[in-house]
Amino acid sequence: CLSRQEVHPAENMELDDTYENIDRPRGDREKQENVMSEQDVQSADPVRGKCPPLVISILLGLSILLSVVILGTAIILFILWSTQLTAIENKFQQEISSIKRNGSECRHCAAGWIHFHGKCYHFSQSLLNWYEANLNCFSKRAYLIVINTALEQKFMADNIMRQPHWIGLSDLTVEGRWKWVDGTDIKATNK
Repeated sequence: CLSRQEVHPAENMELDDTYENIDRPRGDREKQENVMSEQDVQSADPVRGKCPPLVISILLGLSILLSVVILGTAIILFILWSTQLTAIENKFQQEISSIKRNGSECRHCAAGWIHFHGKCYHFSQSLLNWYEANLNCFSKRAYLIVINTALEQKFMADNIMRQPHWIGLSDLTVEGRWKWVDGTDIKATNK
């Protein structure tokens, strides 16, 4: 099928001349065809047609509902983010307070030393007697370990790796009376 615009004027004239309508003169026929083609174009164009109020109301309602859902989601996400941020800030403040109370946690251990609960530990590979080990620690501005807690004792046991190591316990001053190298009595730490 060809539309009216695709037919060449010369061909259109021939057809019009061949098939004349007796009841309608030629001028009226062209006028009616022009009116029909404009009406056809108007009814085929959806932009020019009117939307029913119900459709507009539904679309408006859906738009408002979608806006409320988006706003609600944004508010919930902001509250969650704010709560997490507050928790992180509180944890950070607790860590700062802990560091201020235990300034030793800020210190770094020298190479070859292990940091554990605010103290630095060195596990020597040298086989020394107790006196030599004590002097070796003293030369490093340290002392043989004084075990104060079960946690510290477990740390020591986990790190000696089946090699003998000396601890800072002796009975040098009074035979049979054991004291730590820092001067505390063994009974004071044996809890």
